[in-house]
Amino acid sequence: MYRLYDEAGRTLYIGMGRNPMGRWAAHANQHSWWPDVVRFSVHWFPTRQDAAAEERRALREEATVHNIHGTERHGLVTGAGVRRALGDRRNFFERSPAAE
Repeated sequence: MYRLYDEAGRTLYIGMGRNPMGRWAAHANQHSWWPDVVRFSVHWFPTRQDAAAEERRALREEATVHNIHGTERHGLVTGAGVRRALGDRRNFFERSPAAE
């Protein structure tokens, strides 16, 4: 399991994998926040299940900046979550009168 930190010491992201450096390369290619990472920590566990349990605990209890899955933000940034958050304000799938 690994944690990525910014210059101020905030935990940007918590993740896990057998090859943390490989995961970091993927993060570097996929996420605009990657340049903010200045430090990391890695903690190895006896089993993948142990690592997953600790990752779940950490995501519930620690305030990360960019994790979504496993946090209370999960579902709020997906398409369904955005539609729920907007409620009755507008149906994005209906054509507007101006478009007809």
